This record gives sequence, C-alpha cells and structure tokens, in this order.
Amino acid sequence: MRQRRRGSSGEQSVEMTPMIDVVFLLLVFFVATSCPRDTAGHFETKAGGGRCETEATSVAVRILVRAEDYVIDGRQATASQLDVLMMRLATRSQAQRVLVQCEQNSLHMMLVRALDACAGAGLTDVSVASSRGDA
Repeated sequence: MRQRRRGSSGEQSVEMTPMIDVVFLLLVFFVATSCPRDTAGHFETKAGGGRCETEATSVAVRILVRAEDYVIDGRQATASQLDVLMMRLATRSQAQRVLVQCEQNSLHMMLVRALDACAGAGLTDVSVASSRGDA
C-alpha cells in the first residue's frame, strides 16, 4: 500500500493560530510594561519657598458657593455683584489666596462663575473645596 504525501502539489501552508497567539502575547506584554502618561492633566503647584507654615495656610478671601448666590468673606452677593467684588479685592493684591468652597446643593455653573470672576480679576492662587453634607 502506497502512502500519499500531503501537499504533494508543491503548496506549503503556514499555521496562523500560533502566530496570532504570539502577537497577542506581545501585545499584552507591551501594554503591561508600558508607562502610562498623565492624560488627565498636570497642575503646577507652587513650592513653599521659605514661607512659614501659618503664612502658607492662611486664606485671604473665602467664597462660599451656594445654590443661588455667594457668600464672600461673610457678605452675601449675587452673581452680578461677584465680578465687581473680585475686581475690588484684586486691587489690594493679585497674589492673595482665594478659597472657593461649594455647598452640597450648589450648581456647577455657580462654581464656574466664581472661578471665572477670579480669573477675570487676575487672581491666580485659587483653591476649590467642597463642603460635606453632614457638616
């Protein structure tokens, strides 16, 4: 009995399954060993530069963002008054610290208005915090 050879017509084939396995293993290796970059953004922070601890934590202006208005250093203000007050505060010093606190029921739009008012007045040292609902 004669045995027939496979592919005796001269055709050679390459198995694709092991090649695909190797490609996926390489893909997993490169993804696992790569160093991801910070795509969310990089925020520059200022170094202390010799300031004492009490000076570094002091806040010159506090803005409380509520649902429909603002409280700036204990005084109630509307959105239209916010720009005027921030410009007046910036005339003292544009390097002063500003802390913007948001109540739990405040709108994001009100926070953005407060940040825009600070930027429009030239205030650059601005921090944002949120108030806890149970406090």
